[in-house]
Formats: sequence, structure tokens, C-alpha cells
Amino acid sequence: MNAETLTHAGGIVLRGARGAREVLLVRPLARPEAPWVLPKGHIEPGEDAEAAALREVREESGVFGLAPRWAGRVEFEVNGARVSCGFYAMEWGGEEVAQEPRDRAWIPARGVAAAVPFPETVALIEAVLAGDQGPPA
Repeated sequence: MNAETLTHAGGIVLRGARGAREVLLVRPLARPEAPWVLPKGHIEPGEDAEAAALREVREESGVFGLAPRWAGRVEFEVNGARVSCGFYAMEWGGEEVAQEPRDRAWIPARGVAAAVPFPETVALIEAVLAGDQGPPA
């Protein structure tokens, strides 16, 4: 995916065995009462979208993502600015203390639609889960 067409990148991090998958969600840093979202953020100058997605997941949640694969794009507006965010599906690869003090949760796959109030994001997560073959061997 061409990072020049994207402003942001993020991750759909999965863990657990097939049939019992969980999805990583975080809360926005400045608004801990806000709805759950996928970890994501700006693509830095000179950084490709995949590297940005891995970096943002780690900074926001402390989770290391493995085996990233393109999942799709979501477009939305924040404070009047258009955001084009590319998402990469990835596997949980361990964790450390997050750089940012955000709430974090692992939501069972079947509970994503109830936890995330953004239909386009839910559709993207559900598409990833529908094609999911479980963690790499």
C-alpha cells in the first residue's frame, strides 16, 4: 500500500486460537471515557504505512505485532481534517509496558460489534476475522 495516500496507519491485532480469537482495542489518550478504537496514528515522514502500524500498536498498547498483512482502509474526519487510515492485521507477539497511558482491552471476536461504535471499523475487523486462519504455525 502506498503510504503517500494514507495519513495514518494502525493495527488489527489478533491473539488466541482459531475459534477463540480476541481483538486488541484501546481508548483515545485524551478521552478515557471515549469508545474503544483500534490502535492507530500518524505516519511519520519517511516511514511506510506498515512500519507506522507496528510502531503505533506498540506505542499505544505495549503490544508487539507480528506478521502484518494489509487489511484495508477507513476514511473519517477528526476536527474537520480528513483522515485516511490504512490498517494491517497482525498477530500478538508479546508485550511490554506501553509508552502511552491508555486503557487497553482484548475483546472476544464475537463482541467487537458491541464494543466499537464505528460501522466501517467493525466491518473491517469482521472481514479480517472472516478470512482468519489462526496464528501462523
